[in-house]
Amino acid sequence: MAPTVTLIPGRKTNHFNAVLNGYRFCKDKNKNGNTYYRCTFFSTGCRARITLNENNDLVFPTPDHNHETQVAESHVHVMKQALKSKFLVVLKKEQNLAEVKVAQHLSIKQPPKRAKKWTEYDYRLRLIVSDYDSYDLLEFLKAVGNAT
Repeated sequence: MAPTVTLIPGRKTNHFNAVLNGYRFCKDKNKNGNTYYRCTFFSTGCRARITLNENNDLVFPTPDHNHETQVAESHVHVMKQALKSKFLVVLKKEQNLAEVKVAQHLSIKQPPKRAKKWTEYDYRLRLIVSDYDSYDLLEFLKAVGNAT
């Protein structure tokens, strides 16, 4: 029975890494319907490679790794990718909700601005009312009448 290759999400969108016997491989190239992967420790000198056909079946493995397996690291990578994708979904929902709220706010008609004379009248009246205690009742009523 041939060993099974598991594809896990890579760091880039729509890219996948392959995991075989605890070793992780990143995509190298596509050629003649096959996808070629190299060990993720390629930069440190590991020359192990695998080839998968269009059905993601193992065609040609080269199991000559020069390091230990990455089983735990592969599991951590899968969990990170799952959390990242879940976070992005939640973030998009929040963004959509914020956009809906903004659209609703913008669609509400704002009341027309008050004429300048009425704004000044409101201001003078507020000053008189806030200073109510310093007036007797008759003076207060005169001041309110003169505020217009």
